[in-house]
Amino acid sequence: MSRNFTKKQVVTAVGNSRGIVSVVARHLGCDWKTARTYIDKYPEAKQVEVAEREVLCDQAESVVVGLMKDDDSKVKFNAATYLLDRLGKSRGFSTKTEIDHTTNGDKIDGINVTFGTKGSK
Repeated sequence: MSRNFTKKQVVTAVGNSRGIVSVVARHLGCDWKTARTYIDKYPEAKQVEVAEREVLCDQAESVVVGLMKDDDSKVKFNAATYLLDRLGKSRGFSTKTEIDHTTNGDKIDGINVTFGTKGSK
């Protein structure tokens, strides 16, 4: 027999979860899929989930910032590199190359890219 959860129950469970669905399920006493269904059913629960995820990201970011104060220069460098790779793109820091192919609003029907074929000269 499946249980019905009220909006208040779901919002409360999500608010104590850091946005982790398995934690919501544990609070509600249901499986993961049921918890996900109820989070998606109630817009307020979804908003709380997003807010909880932001808190989780802030906590993780604080850990990285804390590592930048470590006495070990390698730990400090790795933490700074990690942070700059993710937050410093606007300043030219990134290990990823992004290519933006704009079309000025024109529809693209197909793109053919050829890098060469095996055995070609």
